[in-house]
Amino acid sequence: MNEIDITQKLGISFIEKKAILAMIQSELKDKLIHEINIWIKDYVDKWLSKYYKSLKKSVYPSGQQLTIAEQVAVVESFLQKQPVSIN
Repeated sequence: MNEIDITQKLGISFIEKKAILAMIQSELKDKLIHEINIWIKDYVDKWLSKYYKSLKKSVYPSGQQLTIAEQVAVVESFLQKQPVSIN
């Protein structure tokens, strides 16, 4: 169908059709940007999780269970190249 047939079938003017399409395009763009931001956040979260798990294993490979605070201290210490003491 061409634009004239569509506007006649819907009972709207050509200007109304343009306004409706602009609104729909804007909403789709906003939703797509929102989804892309979610994908980026999920990707970065997964990458960071894998990176820090790998880093923790390379820094402290003994397999001893550490608390979250101890794990953070070990990784931060490694990144800053300062010794850390774990109780």
